[in-house]
Amino acid sequence: MAPDRKTLLATATAFSRSYDDWTVESALAVRAPNCVHQIHPASLQRPPMYNDGLAAFFASIQRLYQNYVIKVFEDETLIDVENRSVVMHATGDADTILGKFHNEYIFILKMDESGAKIVRIDEHVDSAAVKELVPRIKAEWEKKDAVNGK
Repeated sequence: MAPDRKTLLATATAFSRSYDDWTVESALAVRAPNCVHQIHPASLQRPPMYNDGLAAFFASIQRLYQNYVIKVFEDETLIDVENRSVVMHATGDADTILGKFHNEYIFILKMDESGAKIVRIDEHVDSAAVKELVPRIKAEWEKKDAVNGK
């Protein structure tokens, strides 16, 4: 039996809340073992990530952002029960070593047959925000690590 609208929305909500927790464990909790996560647009040249790759990627960026909060525009959330998919428009805000970070997202989530686990995530980001700020945040952390002898 196909999952219902309520189950799909609960899974999508758990996904968006995992950003608020900002841990690898919470990020992986809602994903199926074979989940693939693709960050778009293609100009960012990000390869698809399976759970092990996502865990490594997440560990590499976790300290860059603190107090990450995702706000989903619920009135723009689309749920396709037949295809077990949810599309969400959201913004994300966090604190960084350089000050505030803001990004905008479109998440396209495809769930498994139960609707309780995500098998595919297509994450569309504001590429200008990522290309401009993320390298500067990483460079600042490298400077701090060099000063602290890490």
